[in-house]
Amino acid sequence: SFYKHIVAFHHIIELMNKSVSWENDSHVGKLRILWDNLVSHTEEYKKEPIIFDEMIKIKNGAHNYWKEIGFQGKDPLTDFRGMGEFALNCLEYFALNYESHCQVIFSKTRPADNYYPLCASFINIVNLICELTNARKVEELDI
Repeated sequence: SFYKHIVAFHHIIELMNKSVSWENDSHVGKLRILWDNLVSHTEEYKKEPIIFDEMIKIKNGAHNYWKEIGFQGKDPLTDFRGMGEFALNCLEYFALNYESHCQVIFSKTRPADNYYPLCASFINIVNLICELTNARKVEELDI
């Protein structure tokens, strides 16, 4: 059981060290899930919808709608830099397994002075959990 946890932590570290990229088909598929399950619920998207493939073709992945769900900029990849693919996997899990929650959370209209960067905060919480569990320190163990 202890060794299973060590192996799992090693896998998490591997994923944290993998940069999220528009060139990686797996990452694009996960970003598509975020677009379809999170972005599509926002007020701005509902006013002027654009499908994921069109957004990629026209904007190369950078679009204001990413900011609507709480990324810091038009390109969500910059927010993943500290936690890599692991954070993308966690957000994908949330989008797929809590779809009704996502619909409620991301469809709420908020005034500009009440903006909260939900996705960026989610990534920070994932980072905090990794810190609290000493996930990165598993590499220091000689196992």
